[in-house]
Amino acid sequence: MLDAAEVVFFERGVARASLEEIAQAAGVTRGAVYWHFSGKLELFLALDARARLPHEELLARLGEDPGPDPLDALARASEDLLAGFERDPRQRRLLTVLLLRCEYVAEMAPALERQRRAGDALRAQILRFFSMVADQGRLHPRWRPEMAAQVFFALFVGLLFGWLHAPEGTGIAAEGGLAIRAFLASLAADPEDGGKRPSPAGRTAGRAVPARPCQMLGVPCPEPLPDPLVAGNGASPPHPAPGRNSGSRR
Repeated sequence: MLDAAEVVFFERGVARASLEEIAQAAGVTRGAVYWHFSGKLELFLALDARARLPHEELLARLGEDPGPDPLDALARASEDLLAGFERDPRQRRLLTVLLLRCEYVAEMAPALERQRRAGDALRAQILRFFSMVADQGRLHPRWRPEMAAQVFFALFVGLLFGWLHAPEGTGIAAEGGLAIRAFLASLAADPEDGGKRPSPAGRTAGRAVPARPCQMLGVPCPEPLPDPLVAGNGASPPHPAPGRNSGSRR
């Protein structure tokens, strides 16, 4: 019956599905459904209980100890999770029901509360990872751990929801993993900088330059942003104010 309810909820949405449709899909009578479940709400909550929420799954994969490289641990755990969902059509269908085909009204509060708790726990763990990266001097000074954790969480959830909306598009495991690694590489400080942004004049000529974090993560390295506080960085001079041309005749 749960399998039948999952299919009907996926095709019709939770609000529009009826117990009669679920009974027909399961090959039983409506009375048989009532024998096991008090109604559609109890059916839905039973489906929710057997689902693996992405937030809970990623939290479990991250664990407590990321090892010496929290950024790589975060990237690997995310890639493995997305690949697992991509390989499992049933799990993808169930997530679509829970995240896209359901209107969470008051009586569904237990399922919604579970999602909120899982999201809060995952955000806290991601923040802990980025705080460790900052303590190692590997987080670029323009990023605070709190901001990096918030953006990473939004990226992960956005990738997942976008894929559930259009699963026939590009595989989430490959493209999503590349996007995650590119983001992590963009916020990492270079090892040679000690977590500080250097002045171009402060580099020693002829010194070997260690690999950048983006190179170690296997993604293209972004071009460095110009620093307006560093003289001689090639920035264009400010335009003169209108009417202040010294060559004009009064």
